[in-house]
Amino acid sequence: MAEAKSFFEALEDTLVARVKRAAPQARVEPWPDSPAEFFRPQVANAIYLRIGDLLPQLTDQQSPAPFIQVARLEVEVRILLKNLRTHVGTYASKESIFTALSGYVPASNETYIFKHPGLQLIRSGMIERRDQSAQWDWGLKFSAPLNLLTERTDL
Repeated sequence: MAEAKSFFEALEDTLVARVKRAAPQARVEPWPDSPAEFFRPQVANAIYLRIGDLLPQLTDQQSPAPFIQVARLEVEVRILLKNLRTHVGTYASKESIFTALSGYVPASNETYIFKHPGLQLIRSGMIERRDQSAQWDWGLKFSAPLNLLTERTDL
């Protein structure tokens, strides 16, 4: 029997599928499982997406249950492509990713409750130009507001 996916794995799958639909000309995948695999030659010429940091804010909530903490979840996209304008170009791919993810409110579960306005682009820029593989490395970072909800039973 297959092990159930975590909330973040399922969310990553959903976001990868959204970007694939928006950028069918590109290979779109989740980041490799191992960090050592990320910079290998076979990862060239693709778009990679991963769930990034979960950034909680301190709360002064006085009531014991449910415990609600405001947070932001980041999503990082890396574009490793050989061209800026032609073929599967970086510029067109950036537009497709922005359109696919901006304003998207992911499905919530009992612990992670996403809020409007959904995903927002918070950073975009070239990370580096990789001379050894002759490709561009661009990054986009999105962030979405959410509430973390925990039913406390220890009080």
